[in-house]
Amino acid sequence: MATYDNPVRMTYSVLAAAIDTSGTLLLMSGPKGMKGRVESITFVATVATTVAVTVLSVGSVGDTDKYAINTVPIAAIAAVSNTTTILNSDTNLIPADEAVVLASDGGSTAGDGNVYVVIAWF
Repeated sequence: MATYDNPVRMTYSVLAAAIDTSGTLLLMSGPKGMKGRVESITFVATVATTVAVTVLSVGSVGDTDKYAINTVPIAAIAAVSNTTTILNSDTNLIPADEAVVLASDGGSTAGDGNVYVVIAWF
C-alpha cells in the first residue's frame, strides 16, 4: 500500500507543448482516494524559447501555481529546464480526487517542448 514515505510515483507528459501561449497544457488526476505532492516539472525545448522566460506551473483549476513552478529561461533547442520550485508542504498537498492543472503563463514569444511532471501519490 502506498504511504507518504513510499508513494506511487506517476509521470505525466505533454509532448511538443506550445509554451508561448497562456493556458492549460494538461489536466491530470491521481489514483482514486490518494493525496499527492509534486516532485518535479521538467521542460526539454524542441523549439527555442525567445524574448522572455515562461513559467510552467502545477496547481488547481482555480489556482494554477498552487503546488509547483518551473521558470523556463530563454533557451536553444534541446535545452533542459528542471529547476522546480515546490510550493507545497505537508499542509498544502493535492487533495484526493482533485483535478490538477499543468499550465503555462505564455511568457515567451516562441517555444515548444516536452514537459514532464512527476507527482507522488499516497
